[in-house]
Amino acid sequence: MAGNDGVFILGLDDGHLSPGVLVSEAHASDVSRARWWTDGRSIAYVSPKGIIVRERGSGIERLVFDPRAEHPPLRLASFELSPDGRSLAIAGVIENSDPPTRELLVTAIGGTAFQVARATAPDQLFLQDWMPSGRELLITRRNMRLSGPHALWRVSLDGVARDTGIRIPGFTQVNTIQVDPSGQRIAYTADQPNWDLWVMEHFLPENAR
Repeated sequence: MAGNDGVFILGLDDGHLSPGVLVSEAHASDVSRARWWTDGRSIAYVSPKGIIVRERGSGIERLVFDPRAEHPPLRLASFELSPDGRSLAIAGVIENSDPPTRELLVTAIGGTAFQVARATAPDQLFLQDWMPSGRELLITRRNMRLSGPHALWRVSLDGVARDTGIRIPGFTQVNTIQVDPSGQRIAYTADQPNWDLWVMEHFLPENAR
């Protein structure tokens, strides 16, 4: 796999690692947010073209959502498949919006997308997960000018949004929340990475200096 990046499949029974979707390291960002598709075998992922589904056996790919066909066009960020496998929740930034505007859309697979939430900078929203009922979505919201935890909201498909009162001390635009099948609990990654500069002294042997 040297020189390649992408999505890999790990077998739980034998630990075997096999490629799912491969791209060169120079184009690693062309494959992100990978999910199993409705058939339990194909891989769905975000690419610059949109949401792609790749069949594992044949390697045939098909475009299931084209963000450039939206009005206005969308720069895709993430997606989640509904619990019944019939709909997609899609998040992205409206192309050329100034200030940047983020949208949350829902569409039946192969259908027409409709908006359920929007946020304009400095406000941001990030898609997290469907609720098990399939009638609501979880999103997080934040003001990009402020530091602090992200607010967790519930949004119904008719656009009614409710603040849950839960605050997530983490980087939810990357580390998304997962909902328990009962709908009573969530799992999330707390905190976020910090970058430090360290200086090491006298670590080389004398003859290497």
